[in-house]
Amino acid sequence: MSWLEWSLSQSLLRIAECNPQGMDDFWLQQGTALLLSLVKSSQEDVQERAATTLATFVVIDDESANVDPARSEAVMKKGGIRMLLDLARCSRESAQSEAAKAIANLSVNAKVAKAVADEGGITILTNLAKSMTRLVAEEAAGGLWNLSVGEDHKTAIAASGGIKALVDLIFRWPAGTDGVLERAAGALANLAADDKCSLEVAKAGGVHALVTLARSCKLEGVLEQAARALANLAAHGDNNDNNAAVGQEAGALEALVQLTSSQNEGVRQEAAGALWNLSFDDRNRESIAAVGGVEALVSLVQECLNASEGLQERAAGALWGLSVSEANSIAIGQGGGVAPLLTLARSEVEDVHETAAGALWNLAFYSGNALRIVEEEGGVPVLVHICTSSGSKMARFMSALALAYMFDGRMDEVALVGTSSDSNSKSFNVCSHGVVTATIFFTRNDNMPTALWIWDICRLELAAVLVQKDPIRAAAWDPNCPRLALCTESTHLYMWTPSRVACVNVPFPNFRIVDV
Repeated sequence: MSWLEWSLSQSLLRIAECNPQGMDDFWLQQGTALLLSLVKSSQEDVQERAATTLATFVVIDDESANVDPARSEAVMKKGGIRMLLDLARCSRESAQSEAAKAIANLSVNAKVAKAVADEGGITILTNLAKSMTRLVAEEAAGGLWNLSVGEDHKTAIAASGGIKALVDLIFRWPAGTDGVLERAAGALANLAADDKCSLEVAKAGGVHALVTLARSCKLEGVLEQAARALANLAAHGDNNDNNAAVGQEAGALEALVQLTSSQNEGVRQEAAGALWNLSFDDRNRESIAAVGGVEALVSLVQECLNASEGLQERAAGALWGLSVSEANSIAIGQGGGVAPLLTLARSEVEDVHETAAGALWNLAFYSGNALRIVEEEGGVPVLVHICTSSGSKMARFMSALALAYMFDGRMDEVALVGTSSDSNSKSFNVCSHGVVTATIFFTRNDNMPTALWIWDICRLELAAVLVQKDPIRAAAWDPNCPRLALCTESTHLYMWTPSRVACVNVPFPNFRIVDV
């Protein structure tokens, strides 16, 4: 019987490692039950091999860590979670690591993760994460990483001492041990997304630990998770001072700025996200600029035009945050940030063009940047397109405000696009109505000379489009009320108000209205 169990455990492990097609029925109907019977074997090596096989056969794609839901739930339904947790509590470190690995892989499935938590698995994994044996601690950290995806499990991990155990892992193992460090940083990143848990991470020394990884580690997986964790720590509101704490940690901002030039896209994305969140703090905003953040992020946004949507959103978002400062806004414009932001503003992806519009809104407040948007980069049609077509109310609002900024303090006109010698030159005029601020304004593009767009900033929407038969020669607001008059070099004067339109004919022969 002992020889049969040993041979069977070897065969099942080889099948799981090869992962041949067409084995689902076997695993679900016989294989899972066989493996769980082997977990209860009296032979220690058979127990461990069975746990290894359970960890292996549920994974259907190693690179993406996809887990077969039917297989993982079959293990749960047949009582496998309790068996593996019992094995993880034994005194043998080799059995602990294999059992923890199986629990970690199975916990990718949310239903199984709940069963693990209900069976006391969080406390067991937390205790294993304190092990002085690297492989045991690594697999336990992986289990906590997967469990921490669930919102319900974050508080339980904190209550069990899991946050302190994960932070200690970063200090315990040298920079070359990528598996344990990546899993510990990944778990802390998930936990830091919760407001209360993020405070516990900081209290346990997590800010210093994560910044240490960002500064000194060379492993891309570790750097990506460390930057993500710092981004999540900095993402909370006014009642959470972690944003300021990260910015004040020695070397944190320099490390994140440096990571925006990483060869790995995931690292660049998470570093840009961290800088975006950190830029909401006034001191951090200026400190990021002081360590070269403006130049680094302008370079990143120039290079990410063909990159993933997540990287584009975070790069534009970081510039949006930094551009709140006048000095940063001017530096972004002078450094070449306008053109790539306009390119991202053309994106059909809502999150991307929304963040780009936010950055352009801030940039347009300063006349030099406004001229760059209008004259150098042809940005007005881009902003008008967002105003008329974006599904994001915020993007429409910010684009409308950017357009409103593109004229002088009296808000009466904007400059030319192109040069007068260019036969295809275009102009875009903006004129507003309002006493203190522009509540209604119109825009006109020479590419469409017969149309006039009227915008309502209070309602954040397009109020009307006036389309004439002939090109519009002039338009002006009534200084006393929201009434617009326009002419088309004909005998008619056209008027628009929010409630009605009118056309007045001037009955003089050979008379043409050319200005109002």
